[in-house]
Amino acid sequence: MVERLLVRFLGKYRMAQLAFAVGPKMPHRLEIGESETWGVELEKITQLAQVLRVGKRLSSVKVRAEIELGNSKVISTRQKARL
Repeated sequence: MVERLLVRFLGKYRMAQLAFAVGPKMPHRLEIGESETWGVELEKITQLAQVLRVGKRLSSVKVRAEIELGNSKVISTRQKARL
């Protein structure tokens, strides 16, 4: 069971309850062998990244997507994006 989609910034800041997420509503049950795709509007993520860049005086912020499963396990994307 996929419980929620999160976006992680700078290794410790997380954005959850993504009302602007694109994809099936959560929680969502995946059967063995099934896959699904979720996404978020880049504009919303970029706004928070800008706040963090200014507050931390950084040139860019690393961002990665995560999903939280029904057993509380969190799975992160392998790749990070820089905003």
